[in-house]
Amino acid sequence: MKKILMVEDAPGLLRMYSRFLSSENFVVTPCSGVAEAVESIRSKKFDLLITDYHLGNQTGAELIWLIKTVNPLAKALIITGDEKLAGTRGPGPKYADADVLIKPFKMDDLLNTAHNLLGEWSLAAKGELA
Repeated sequence: MKKILMVEDAPGLLRMYSRFLSSENFVVTPCSGVAEAVESIRSKKFDLLITDYHLGNQTGAELIWLIKTVNPLAKALIITGDEKLAGTRGPGPKYADADVLIKPFKMDDLLNTAHNLLGEWSLAAKGELA
């Protein structure tokens, strides 16, 4: 099972995202802030970091940079309501090679993005097998 670090400072959203991803057979470690997330990154290995972009006076991009220093193969997804980040992706310190999902989004979009980033879609899941 793939391990996801979920970082969201809105408690209701953190619960909702974490429960949903757990129900889809991911092992989810929920964190409500940067300090908690940093502690988790230093003590555990994650396959995917999903983080809100705006986390108080820090950003999710800083967490992505940290997880990449610990585990360069980890994937990252920024979730944000900031539409200025729509369509942004790419290498570099600002977004640390992360995909971006703009809030509000459908839970299926979150699930599809997680699976795509982790390269987990089987042919059957893609609808290519009958």
